[in-house]
Amino acid sequence: MNLHLKKAPGQSRAGRLVVFALLVQLLTVGFVVAPRSTPVASAAPTIQLTKTAPRSVLAGAEATYRLTVTNPGDTVEFNVSFSDVLPNEARFVAGSVVPASVGNPRVSVNPDTSQQVLQWINVGDVGPGTSTSVEFRVTLGEAGKEVGNTLINNSYAASQTNPRIVPRFDSAGIPVPGSYTESATASASTNVSAVQIKKSSSNAPEGELLRGVHDQRSTYTLTASNNFVAATTDITVVDYLPAGLEFLGCGTSDNTAPPSLVEYPGAPRLGVPALDLGPTCLTPISVDTVTDPAPLNGVVYPEGVYTRVEWSLGDLAAGETAEILYVAGIPLKENTDSWVGTRPTSLSGAQGSNLNNNSGPSTRELLAEATLRNFADMTGTYTAAPVGSDPIATSEDSKAVSIEDVRMRKAVTPQAFATDSGNNIATFTLTVDTSEYVTGSGIVITDVLPDGYCPLGGSTNFAPGSPADCNPGGGSAPTTPFSSVVYDASTGAYNIVFSPLALGDNSTETISFQARMRSVYTAGDQAGLPTVAGDSFTNRASLQATTTPIPNTDESGPQTVADTASATQNTVGPTVDKELKPRDTSPPQTGNPLVDCATTTSPAYGEPSEFTTEQLTFRQGDQICFKLRVNFPSAMKTRAPVLSDYFPVDTSYVVNSVAPTSANTVTVAEFVPPATAPGIGVWTLGDLQNGVRFAQAGQVFEAVVAVTVLEPTTGAKPDLLGNLMKLRTEDSAGRVLSTRDAVDFSVAPGPNMGITKGVYSVDSPANGPNPPDTDGIPVTEETTATFRVDIANKGREGFPGANFSVRGLSTWDVLPVGITCAAISDFEVATHGPLPAPTVLSTAPLPGGIATCTNPGNPGHPTVDAAYGNSAVQSVIVWSFPTPDLANTYSLSVGETMSLTYQMRLPAQISVSTRFENSAAIESFRSFTNVDGETSEYYPAQNINPDAEPLENVAAASDNSFVLTADAQVTKAVVTQIDESNNNLPSQATIGEEATYTVGVIVPARSTVYNGILTDPMPTGLTFLSATAGFSAAGTPPVTALPSGFSLDGATGTLSFPASYQNTTSTDQLFQITITAQMSTLSSNKNGTVRTNTASFASTSAVSGGSD
Repeated sequence: MNLHLKKAPGQSRAGRLVVFALLVQLLTVGFVVAPRSTPVASAAPTIQLTKTAPRSVLAGAEATYRLTVTNPGDTVEFNVSFSDVLPNEARFVAGSVVPASVGNPRVSVNPDTSQQVLQWINVGDVGPGTSTSVEFRVTLGEAGKEVGNTLINNSYAASQTNPRIVPRFDSAGIPVPGSYTESATASASTNVSAVQIKKSSSNAPEGELLRGVHDQRSTYTLTASNNFVAATTDITVVDYLPAGLEFLGCGTSDNTAPPSLVEYPGAPRLGVPALDLGPTCLTPISVDTVTDPAPLNGVVYPEGVYTRVEWSLGDLAAGETAEILYVAGIPLKENTDSWVGTRPTSLSGAQGSNLNNNSGPSTRELLAEATLRNFADMTGTYTAAPVGSDPIATSEDSKAVSIEDVRMRKAVTPQAFATDSGNNIATFTLTVDTSEYVTGSGIVITDVLPDGYCPLGGSTNFAPGSPADCNPGGGSAPTTPFSSVVYDASTGAYNIVFSPLALGDNSTETISFQARMRSVYTAGDQAGLPTVAGDSFTNRASLQATTTPIPNTDESGPQTVADTASATQNTVGPTVDKELKPRDTSPPQTGNPLVDCATTTSPAYGEPSEFTTEQLTFRQGDQICFKLRVNFPSAMKTRAPVLSDYFPVDTSYVVNSVAPTSANTVTVAEFVPPATAPGIGVWTLGDLQNGVRFAQAGQVFEAVVAVTVLEPTTGAKPDLLGNLMKLRTEDSAGRVLSTRDAVDFSVAPGPNMGITKGVYSVDSPANGPNPPDTDGIPVTEETTATFRVDIANKGREGFPGANFSVRGLSTWDVLPVGITCAAISDFEVATHGPLPAPTVLSTAPLPGGIATCTNPGNPGHPTVDAAYGNSAVQSVIVWSFPTPDLANTYSLSVGETMSLTYQMRLPAQISVSTRFENSAAIESFRSFTNVDGETSEYYPAQNINPDAEPLENVAAASDNSFVLTADAQVTKAVVTQIDESNNNLPSQATIGEEATYTVGVIVPARSTVYNGILTDPMPTGLTFLSATAGFSAAGTPPVTALPSGFSLDGATGTLSFPASYQNTTSTDQLFQITITAQMSTLSSNKNGTVRTNTASFASTSAVSGGSD
C-alpha cells in the first residue's frame, strides 16, 4: 500500500509583456467619357481622352502610342493621370516617354489577363481648353510578330477636383471609384504587317508643287521596310501617278520621240539639267499608262489615266529597308493613253519621261486649286506565313500635292510674341513663287495683321491715335511698299495691301515687313487691355494674281489664281518655383535660434533634392519656412494671376508669417490666410486695369511663409500631403491656365522612449545592487526596498532626423495597496547614464519639488488609468522635471538613461505570501522645436493619465515591479509499524498496520500568519486514531508545547492558529502535528491499492480575511 506526501504549491512570478506602437507621419515633399464612380445626372464631359496609334506596324517592330487629355470644361482638373493596357505580350520600352520630364510609368501586370498595365500618376493639372500628353513606345511581343494579328490597346485617364487626391487605377488599369471625379477612355487597334511602304516628296512646301517638268521637279522617296521576324521575297513596288504628274525616272533622260520634240518651243529636253539621285534611283521593270485601274489591296483609285511604275526589289531580310527615289513634275498637259507615234512597251520603260502622250487637258492652276494624289503599293511573299495561310504581304501609302502656278509661303521671327522694349518687333516674310509655265502680274497680297500688332515702316503711323510705339521709324520699311493699310476698329486688325508684284516665270519674290508687338489690344471686349501670357497671334495672308502663259505653250489668256498662308506667334507663360528652408541639423542645446524665414539668412532655401533626409525631417511643433516665387514672363504682362498655396496636411499657418522678399516686384493686392488648418493661402497679384489685375512684364512675386507642424491627425490621409503651389492665370479669351509646383518633407515620429522598473536593493534579507528590471526580490516585515526606475531615450534606427533629446519628463508611479507616502523616502537620481543603464548607480538626492508623493484625498492627488491601479485607494509618486531645462540637467539625449531611485519601508506586520507590486509609466515629456525656447509635448499611448488619452502621440512606455514575502512551507513525513519483506518501506502498510504522519508548517522569520489552519485529513481506508501538536522556535524538530492561542482538534488532527500570529524573530519557526492512523479492514483495501492523503496550510492576508 502506498502513502503519498504532497507539498502545497508555491506562488510563481508573474510574466510581463509590454507592447510598443510606433506612429510615423511622413509627408512626401498634364473621346469617350467613362462613367463616374457614382451615377450622376447627364452633363458635359470635363475631360476627354484621345489616343493615336499606328494603323499598322511591322512584325517585331516597336509601336508608338500617344495619349492626350483635353479639358473642355470651365474648371481646372487636377492631378491628371493615365493608364494604358498594352496588348497581350507587349512590353513598355523604358526611357521612351515624351516628354522625358513625365518619366517612366509604373509598370504592373494584370493577374487575370497577364497584360502589362502602365500608369502615369499625377502628370499635371489641365486648365479649361488646354491639354496634356504623354507619348511612349512598346515592343509587341510574340503577338506582334504574327502577321495579320490585330492588337487592341485600351487607355484610361482620370482627374480630380481636389488637388490633394490623386486618381488611382486597379490591376486592370481601370480608374478606381472614389479616387477620381472625372474619367475618360479611348481605344486603338493596330494591324501587324509583314511589309510597309512610306512615301514622301521634296520641293512641295505645305503640299504645294509648282508646275514644271524642267525647273520645278520634285523628288519622291519610297521607303520599303520589311518586318523584323523573317524575310519577304519577290518584293515589287507599284506607284500610280495621276495624269497630272509626269514620271521623270531618275531625272536624267527623255524618251520623247523624235529627240527634237520638246514640251514647248524653247524648252530644254527632259532631264536637262540631269539630276543625281544616286544608286537608290532604281530602274523600274515596267512603266505603263493605264486607265481606271482596278482596286488593288483595298485601295480604290479615282477614275482617270495613271502612269503605273513598277520596281522589283527582290528579297528583303528581316529588319531590312530599301529606298526608291524617282523624279516627277507637273507638265503643261495631262498624260493620256493616246500616243504620237508608236506606243512604247511597258517593259521598255520608255513610257516614262515621255511627252508623246501629254495631250490631255491643261494642268494650269485655276481659281480653285486642283490636287494630285499618287498611290504606292508594296507586295511580297512573307516567308514565315503559317502553313495554309496566304503568304502574300502588302502595304499601301499615298501622297497629295496641289497644283500651283503662284505659291505663297509665310514665316515670322521671333517665334514668341514679346512686348518688352528690347525685342518687340516681329519680322514677317512672305515668299511668292511662280511656276515654269506662267508669269504673274497684279500679284496683290493682303495681310491681316491681328489686334495686338501695329505695322511699322513707311512714313505713316497706322495705329489709331498715333501711339509712339507705332511710329513709322520704329522698324524697317517693308521691302515691298504698302499700297494701303486699313485699320478695322471692330476687330483691331490691320488689313495691309502690298503694292502689286509682277514676277516672271520660275521666279521668287520675298516680301518682308515688320510690326510692333504691342502691349495692349485696341478693339472689342479687350480694348485697352494688355496682350498677355497665354495669348496666341495668327497672321493670315491671302494672295490674288493674274497668270499669263509664257509664249508657245498652247495656253493662252489671263487666269486669276489665289493662295493663302499664315504664321503664328505664341507667348511664353509664367513659371513657378517653390523651395523650403531645411531644418538645422545641429541646433544648440540651449534652445534653437528663432526660425528666421528671411532669404538672407542661413540655412539657404532650396529644392528638396538638395538636402539630406535629416535636413528634410521636421518635428512636431517645428516651424517650416517656404519660399514661393513666380517669374512672370519678361516679354508680356500676365492676366489675373492668383496664387494658391495649399499648406501641408497636419500643419497650421503661422499667423503674420507671410512676408515679401526683397526680390518681389509685383503688387500684392491681397493675401487671404487660411481660415482653418491646414487650409489655403491665396495671393491676388497685379495692378488693376479696367477691372482686371495684371502682373507687369518681367515682374517677380517672391514671398516667404511659415507653418507649424501639428500633432499627426488620425484617420485616412489624402494622397498628396506636402505643400502644393498653384498659379492660376487667364489668357485674353478668359481661358484658365494652371501652373504648379510642390515640395515634400518628412515629419519625424516622436522620440522612442522606454521605461523599466526594478528592485535595486533590499536591506533584509540583504539583496542588491541589482541591474535594471529585476523583480520578485523576497522581503520581510519592516524591510526597506529601494526601487529603480530607468528611463531611456532609445532612438530609432533608420529614421534620420527622428533622434533627438527629450526633457520635461513627467513620470508617475502607482504604489502598492497598503503603502502610503509615509513609507516613501530618499528620492535620488542618476542622470546622463549609458544605455543600457548600469547595475551600480551613482545617484544624488533630487532637489525638492521634482518628486512628490500624494495619498488618496491629498490635494493634487492624480487620477490614474484603471490599468495601472486605483488612485482612490493607492498613493502615487509623480516626478515632474523642469522644462525647457536649458542647462540640460535632466535632459536625455539619444542613447542616454536617467535612473530614479526611492526607498519604500514595508509595514511592521505583513502576511506571508504577500506581493507588493507597483506600476510606473512616462506620462509625458517634451522636446525642443526649432523655435527659440519652444518645446513640443509628447504623450505615450496607453497613458497612465486618463486625461491624456486624446493627446497620445508616441508609443507606450510603462513597466511594473514587485517584492514579496516568503510563503509558509508545509512539511510531511510518514512511518509505519512493520518492517518485513515486501512491507519494509515507509510508504507501505498492510491491513491493521499503523502509520504515523508528521505534518508541519514553517512560518518564515519576520512574517505574520492570519487565521492559519494546518490539516491532514485521512482518506478512505485509513482510520484516524490520535493526534498531538508541538512548536519549535528553531524551526526544526524536536518540538515543544504550542504557544498560547493555538488549538488542536483531537478528532481530526487539525491545528488552528490564533487570528494573528507574528513571527517577530529572525528565525523561521516550525508548528507540527503528529497523527496516528491505521489501515482499516475495508474490503477495497487490497494489495496495490493506493491511499493518498494531502496535508495543507491555509491563511488569510489579514485578520479580516483575504486569501494567501
